[in-house]
Amino acid sequence: MTDFAGDRWRPQLAALRSQFDSSFSQPRASAGAAPEELLAIRIGSRPCALRLADVAALATDRKITAVPGQSGHVLGIAGFRGTIVAVYDLAGLLRQPASDEPRWLVLANGSPIAFAFHDLEGQLRARSDSVSRTQTADGAASEAVRVGADLRPIIALAPLVAALAKPSRKGRAGEMREQ
Repeated sequence: MTDFAGDRWRPQLAALRSQFDSSFSQPRASAGAAPEELLAIRIGSRPCALRLADVAALATDRKITAVPGQSGHVLGIAGFRGTIVAVYDLAGLLRQPASDEPRWLVLANGSPIAFAFHDLEGQLRARSDSVSRTQTADGAASEAVRVGADLRPIIALAPLVAALAKPSRKGRAGEMREQ
């Protein structure tokens, strides 16, 4: 007897049919949720993330010129697109131990302030439902993004810029809590 040609495709067709049918039992993906665009960075030895929307420019191995009387976590000044900006050590502001000199600079969007960090690990695109939001005891919001098995805190640059712009009683930029 001759085999019908369709018989050898039956297992594959059954698997495709099963996969199609089971797709209706899955929750519908929200069409309006835009993905989170992030930079995966390392501050000292700690993995973190920055929102790309908060970043105006990114540079590596930029010359930082020390300034007399610098205080707090100011590393000095650097040039970005023809503008002189203040450069702060992100690890110091976030009370993280620094393993070596920061190599990367990120210019905060809409600000003449740059933050130095150690390593750029790449760009991330995460689903918005992978971002968790919490509130600390003092009412400050913090966020983290889950990428695979890693949970990376998201550093919000705008609150850091706002805190640095406020005059302090000591007349210097103090340490910041992680945002």
